[in-house]
Amino acid sequence: SGRVQQLGSWLDDFIFFSGTIKKIAGIVAEKTGETVIIATMNDLHAQYILRIQSEHPLPYAPVTGSRRPLLKSCAGLVLLAQQSDEFIDRIIIRVNGKAGANGEKYNRDDITARIEEIRTIGYAFAINRIVEGAGMIAVSIPPVDGRPTLALGVGAPVSRLVNRVE
Repeated sequence: SGRVQQLGSWLDDFIFFSGTIKKIAGIVAEKTGETVIIATMNDLHAQYILRIQSEHPLPYAPVTGSRRPLLKSCAGLVLLAQQSDEFIDRIIIRVNGKAGANGEKYNRDDITARIEEIRTIGYAFAINRIVEGAGMIAVSIPPVDGRPTLALGVGAPVSRLVNRVE
C-alpha cells in the first residue's frame, strides 16, 4: 500500500543524497547515451539500486535489484577499492570458501593488483566479464555523512564502449 512505500521514503533521500546522485546519473546517461547504474555493496555482491536504461540496443538489460559478484564486476571492484585491504582479504576468503567444487576461485594477488590499479587510475573497466559482448566503466561515489559507498557504472556493448573509455 501507499503507507508501506512511505516507510522507506527516508531511505531514498539517505542513499541518493536527496536526489543528487539520481541527477548525476541522469546527466551521465544523457551525455554518454548509454545505460547507467548505481550500485552498492550487498554482502558478497554489488547490487544495482538505480538504473537508467539506454535507448540503444543492448546485449543485456540489467534491472534494478540485479546483483553482480564483488570480485568480478566493475562496480564490485570499485566498491571494494574504497575499503581497507583487510576487508578485501576477508571478502576473498569468504567468496573462495563459498565457491565449492564448481565455483570460481579468486587469486588474492590478482584481486589486490586490480584493486591497486583502480585506486591509482580512479575507475574500473572490463569487457566480456559478466555478459559476453558487453562491458562497463565504473567509478566510486565516496560515502558522505555515513551514507553507503556507491558505484556509478556506464554499461554498453563492447563495440560502443571500447573506443570511449577515456
